[in-house]
Amino acid sequence: MSAISACRYCLFWILALPLYTCQGVPVICFYSKDCILPCSYNPGTDVVIHWQIGAKVVHSFYNGNDQLKQQEEQYKYRTSLFKDELQKGNASLLLRNLQIDDEQSYHCYVGTFEGSYDTYIELKVASPVTYVQIETNETENTEEIECRSSDIYPAPSVTWSYPTNESYKEFTNSSTDVNKLYSVVSKLTKEGMKKNTNVHNYSCKIKTWQSQWETTLTRQEQQIEEGQEWNVSCMLPNVGPQNCKLAWKTSNTNTVTATFEKCKQPSNTSEIPNNILLKDDHFHVPKVTETDNGTYTCSCTYGEVTKVCQIKLIVIPGEANNSTPLITVVIAVAVVVVVVLLAVVLYCRKKNKKNQSEHKNGAESYESTPLKSNSDDQKTNGQKSK
Repeated sequence: MSAISACRYCLFWILALPLYTCQGVPVICFYSKDCILPCSYNPGTDVVIHWQIGAKVVHSFYNGNDQLKQQEEQYKYRTSLFKDELQKGNASLLLRNLQIDDEQSYHCYVGTFEGSYDTYIELKVASPVTYVQIETNETENTEEIECRSSDIYPAPSVTWSYPTNESYKEFTNSSTDVNKLYSVVSKLTKEGMKKNTNVHNYSCKIKTWQSQWETTLTRQEQQIEEGQEWNVSCMLPNVGPQNCKLAWKTSNTNTVTATFEKCKQPSNTSEIPNNILLKDDHFHVPKVTETDNGTYTCSCTYGEVTKVCQIKLIVIPGEANNSTPLITVVIAVAVVVVVVLLAVVLYCRKKNKKNQSEHKNGAESYESTPLKSNSDDQKTNGQKSK
């Protein structure tokens, strides 16, 4: 900038009011993403640009170059102007890797020899709710349903919906991490739980002023006799595999057993037990066994909604299976009795044969032994005396 131009520029600022002023503009950008703060002016010569937060310098440009010696530390290496657009009147600022602390009121000042321009930006940072996970936990006397989410900004709120004839206690806790993002955990607790096979529907909605996510849970208990076939469908109202990506998992493996998308065949079936047949949105178990006990969960996500269906399978021993232990015991006892009787008979026979043999051998020995004469005895005694 020449000395004459500089003097003219200063004189203009002393004597003139801004020719063009923009009112505050709300801008919403997303956490960790790049954000453009808009600022425009009528093209002119000797352009000076200052982006500031109060007295703090975010980015400065004059004498045809960026001037960043006075730039605030938190903005270093994260700001830039669109240099090719300056002659077109575009002084917008690109702010990279947006952080929560970047939520501020920004002032864009542009001065040219022809005039000055001010733009005020109210930047709002958002980290939307992208999921709501819902889980259940049961004991003999307590039922607990928990929903959670994380990496949210600003602070979220939680709204529950559950059967009107049930009495639950609600508890919600939220916290922030080092990046000032919120995590929230909310629980429904009911004591004195009664087992039944009725269908229960629950809904947990977590929202901010900018976003929301709702997860609904449908729960049911089914009792099937062992050996019977079992067909179970993913009971999601107004939702089918043609609407969303559908996933099944079991409580035994706690892993996704199958994934459906737009009525196609399952794309991941590595964890499916051999006795379970999958077709579209339902399971078919030709013959239920005790190992099939557990909770079967299907989930479907579309838009900003997740629907979850949990079916708890309780396998009841069949009549044939109930009588099997008694029959087994009777047969076992009968076998033992027969074995014992056979052992006794064989023992008695063997003993009788032994007694008879000993008696016969004794009689034969007695008959075959000759009687000794007196003369023989005398000879024997005489030999001993010598």
